Amino acid sequence: MKKILLYGLEEEKTKITENVASEFGIEINKIAKKDLDKKVGDLFNLDLGENDLVEDEDKLMVFSDFDRNILQDFLIALKKEGVMVDHKCVLTETNADWTFAFLMGHIADEHRVVTKFRELGGLVKIALDRLEDDKDDELMDLVERAIENKNKELDEQKLDSAIKDLREKLNII
Repeated sequence: MKKILLYGLEEEKTKITENVASEFGIEINKIAKKDLDKKVGDLFNLDLGENDLVEDEDKLMVFSDFDRNILQDFLIALKKEGVMVDHKCVLTETNADWTFAFLMGHIADEHRVVTKFRELGGLVKIALDRLEDDKDDELMDLVERAIENKNKELDEQKLDSAIKDLREKLNII
């Protein structure tokens, strides 16, 4: 059965999520603070229906047994109802052995780095547009350095440096 582990959403968004989930035949299990140190895979096997809602600045939605298309349709339906959760993931063989708290931190870190990578991509596009009009060797070097990041494992410090340098060169503060 399709299941979602849910943590940290505000009461109104939780109710909306539960309503949309019921339309899709999805079981929602709310994670309590006492569950944060339990393994994610184990949490999917527990009956957490009696857990109270926990509102927290940290939020996470974990999906299990979802077909890709159903997951996409569910997320679109949530978005139409005004519910968007930045930190979400699917249950994997690897993260099933992680504690919920560790997974939450990992997904937050991953989201932060991916967001920076997207920002860098936008800056590279702006820089390439400028380079069509003006030859600027320094800007070209910065673009090449940024593109090198694309082909390597994401390194947050290198991303921060490339973003900072491109912002300065492009006069984007």
